[in-house]
Amino acid sequence: MPVYDNTISNIPKQEGKVNKMSFPGIANAALGNVAADAIKSILTPDNKKPATKADINDLLERLDIRYHYIKNLPQDDKGRYPFFDLQEGMLVYIVTS
Repeated sequence: MPVYDNTISNIPKQEGKVNKMSFPGIANAALGNVAADAIKSILTPDNKKPATKADINDLLERLDIRYHYIKNLPQDDKGRYPFFDLQEGMLVYIVTS
């Protein structure tokens, strides 16, 4: 039966291929990233996309209004419409024309 010497000095060194940066490699990575982002953007519905600064500014402008109409409540017996008063934090009925 043969005897094998498994010491580190007897194991042959394998020279590995050294990857170098190249323009085609960088271009392929950039194109792949752009393609993945484009597919992700196309397949993501608008209501699942993150809010932009313009969306947040629009929301803040809408919250500056004191009274907000409540759509799911009926008019009261005097024909006034329901609104939520943001400053008082309560329901109020207002006559609108």
